[in-house]
Amino acid sequence: MMMIRRQFLKRIFNFARAAASHAFSYPPAPIRVYNGPFTSKAATFSSGSSLCSGAALNAVGGRRLLLLNDLQDNKGSRKKKTRKGRGIGSGKGKTAGRGHKGQKARGGHKLGFEGGQTPLRRLLPRRGFKNPFSLSFQPITLGKLARYINAGLIDSSELITMKTLKDVGAIGKQIEDGVKLLGGSGAKDIQWPIHVEYPSLI
Repeated sequence: MMMIRRQFLKRIFNFARAAASHAFSYPPAPIRVYNGPFTSKAATFSSGSSLCSGAALNAVGGRRLLLLNDLQDNKGSRKKKTRKGRGIGSGKGKTAGRGHKGQKARGGHKLGFEGGQTPLRRLLPRRGFKNPFSLSFQPITLGKLARYINAGLIDSSELITMKTLKDVGAIGKQIEDGVKLLGGSGAKDIQWPIHVEYPSLI
C-alpha cells in the first residue's frame, strides 16, 4: 500500500514539474507525462489541449491558481443543519433536545404568554392614538400676509396661491396637505380686498 502511494505522489510531482516548465517556456513545448508502472505508454499534451490549459497550468510554480470554476466556500463556513428526532445516535433523537414533558416540550405557547400572569402588553397603559386621516397644514396669519403685501413682494390685485407664498418665502418648502390662513390682530392691517385661492388656502 505504501509503495503504491509513493508511486502516486511521484507521478503527481512529475506532472506538476512538467507543467511548470511548460508554462515558462516560449514557444510552449508539449507536455510529456510518464504514468509510471500504471500504464505502459506516456501521455503527451500539446499547448492547445484542455488538460494543459486547465489542470496542468493550475499548479504552476507549486501554487494553486484561483479559477472561476474552482471557487468554493472556506472549510467550516457552512454548517449543516441539526436534524432532530433521527435516532439516539445523533444526540438529538427521541426528545430532540426538548427534555421530558412540560409545556416547552409540547406544542409551545402563544407569543407573549408569561405563564398565566398578566403579560407586559396588558400591564402598560395605552396613551392616545395616531389618526391615519389627519391632515397637516402650514399656518400663515393675515398680519404676515399684510407685511408681504406692504413690502411689495405680493401683488394684492392678483390671485394669491400657495405657489405665490412659497416663491416669496412666506411659507416653508415642506407643504404636506396645504396652508391654513389664520386671523388675529394683523387683520386690521389689510385695508384692501385680497383674492385667495381656495382650497389652496383654508
